[in-house]
Amino acid sequence: MRRRGASRQRAARRARKGREHARVLCPPSSKRANQRQQISGWLNGSYAAGKPKVLELSSSGFIVMSKYLTFTDIVFKNEALLVAALASLGYVEVERGDQLPLYGYMGDERAERAQLVVRRQHIGPASNDLGFARTAEGYTPIISEYDQRTMMGGKFIARLRASYNERVVEEMQRRLRGTIRRDQQGSTLKLKIRY
Repeated sequence: MRRRGASRQRAARRARKGREHARVLCPPSSKRANQRQQISGWLNGSYAAGKPKVLELSSSGFIVMSKYLTFTDIVFKNEALLVAALASLGYVEVERGDQLPLYGYMGDERAERAQLVVRRQHIGPASNDLGFARTAEGYTPIISEYDQRTMMGGKFIARLRASYNERVVEEMQRRLRGTIRRDQQGSTLKLKIRY
């Protein structure tokens, strides 16, 4: 008798786990019509603005629609050094212009505009355009939530900043006619200029 009760408990746990998994896909609601309205709101972007919109479950996981994020706290002051940093990361095709539109992974034009754009064809399959908007302080990245998670294992911004900072140090070294001393301490690289 105990065995049968234990298997029922396991089956009940699996059923609860399945319901929790289904809750991610559909918001909790008592009426089916309300759920359909909310899901259609996800499709046109009016529901839960600012959060990723989960549409359906694929064989590899969730299909997540993403919006563009602007990182106002990250500023790249020099355009030439930014383009060089992007090239060192493998993004050599950079389009320059004024108010260039950004396109989503399906080719749809987004509302965001940028002065420097790496088109999605040069980033990878199912990617969105990567943009950099010019502000008074410098260039700020505009990147989609999806690409932020997937580009370089979610470390694209950190690697771009590190590459940009190396280019800044090399530029200072060239101006001062000095030498660069590199000190690697764990995962931290310290660059010192002697002149």
